[in-house]
Amino acid sequence: MNALREVGQIDGELPYPKDAGGKTDEQIALEVLCAAQIAEERAAEMLSRFGPVYLGLLEAQRELLVGDLRVLLASMPSCTDSRPLASPSRC
Repeated sequence: MNALREVGQIDGELPYPKDAGGKTDEQIALEVLCAAQIAEERAAEMLSRFGPVYLGLLEAQRELLVGDLRVLLASMPSCTDSRPLASPSRC
């Protein structure tokens, strides 16, 4: 969301879609822009600049994100664990 706000010079909040699972970051970004009633031409221009800005923001937060991932992974059962997970897909 920060990358979209930056490329679009948007000050307010943007609506995050409730059904973002399985979608690419660009698909989610396009849905957010559509929900925010950004004109199609402006949305296309924003998306053309979104990737590099988004990557830059991720890189700037790399240490924090890696730390969060380690905590998340440590709390998950391994693929060899015999306990069932909530979803049928294990790994």
